[in-house]
Amino acid sequence: MIIYTPVLRGFRFTSSSSVDSDMRLNIFAAHTDPGADIQKNYNILEGLVPNTIGYYDMGSAVSFLGKDARFDKNSPNAQNVLISGRFDGKSKSFVDTKEHVLEYNLTKAADGFDGKGNRAVLVSTLNAPTTIAAHKKWNAGGKQLMTYLSFDSKGNVLENVTFESASVKGNFGIYGAKDATYILGSINGNHDGYYMSVVGKPTLFQITKIQNNQVTAQTKMTIDELQALAVTSGGKKGKLDYGDLAYWKYEETGTGDHLIYTQHPGGMVVFQFGTDARINGVYSIGRVDGKELFQSGISTLNSGKGIWLLLTEQSGAIALGLKMSMGRYSGSYQRDVNFSRVDEVMNFGKIVKLDPVGHTLSEFIDINEEVILGADPMFLGAKGELMLPIRDMRGKKNYSVVVIN
Repeated sequence: MIIYTPVLRGFRFTSSSSVDSDMRLNIFAAHTDPGADIQKNYNILEGLVPNTIGYYDMGSAVSFLGKDARFDKNSPNAQNVLISGRFDGKSKSFVDTKEHVLEYNLTKAADGFDGKGNRAVLVSTLNAPTTIAAHKKWNAGGKQLMTYLSFDSKGNVLENVTFESASVKGNFGIYGAKDATYILGSINGNHDGYYMSVVGKPTLFQITKIQNNQVTAQTKMTIDELQALAVTSGGKKGKLDYGDLAYWKYEETGTGDHLIYTQHPGGMVVFQFGTDARINGVYSIGRVDGKELFQSGISTLNSGKGIWLLLTEQSGAIALGLKMSMGRYSGSYQRDVNFSRVDEVMNFGKIVKLDPVGHTLSEFIDINEEVILGADPMFLGAKGELMLPIRDMRGKKNYSVVVIN
């Protein structure tokens, strides 16, 4: 039985007893110790939305960072306070809670992980101004302020860094690598004011490097500067035409650089940057040709001589297998929905090989007459060739393996 409490929603309890608290928390991010998460889902407690349900070991504790959503007219700093702590599964109570007062009213801009597996959050000026005095405080001295925080599975805040951004209107992401964390932003530098997640027309790409609880590097590149670096298939110049970006995947190249895979309605843009937070390459990739599909994911495989990249897309006609059952518990019926039986994961795809040293992309290969099988379908051959299991959707619907050099 799933019980929604008035404070934290989505916990699975054995009884219907509620959790009492004098806080009404808007959770920005949460996580727990490895092994305590039943479904390997660290995005539990993400706000007060019923469908963001995560499961955890009831004997464990979940750490969180968030904001008290109450409006307290007697507390001038009520909207400036972040609260960290833990929810203890054994006692069903909040423990080790601490307050962190910032200089401005705030809301969440992004969440992720640092390079050591700690949870990370980016907050910015709240997008709901109420008074002129409050608005002036948020933008004191004309500065656009953002704050990065990280916290461990015990609820301890490890880093708390406020920095100036070229704008707080943008799509932001957090990428932790070894001993540093990078704050990425595709932003609209023409905006001067409170946080907005919709970019409209981007003007800059900004990277801020956080290390040892301070900003150690920050770089900005204009769209024109990015366009000068952009390439597409076969070494041709790429065209950058995007609005909002979704950050999907991050990885190291093996050459010391990092790659950020982003998607937009028209395709994908991959940014390559170094440990100095400077962008060294920009790669533009369109969507799968000839199909009316929705984007479903990104897979990568490092061959040692380049990175195979697969952009997958799926049609509404392709569905995953579900198994549903009805069980009787304590005199009442309960429905269980299990996503455990998946007959076949089938996707169409666009394949390309990215060379992070030469800053080039190979020619694109679209697989759109067959389907690619498997949630993690890429395999490496003995000589670095890519191997993909596929199924012909025409005729006898035969299975085969595609080999791409």
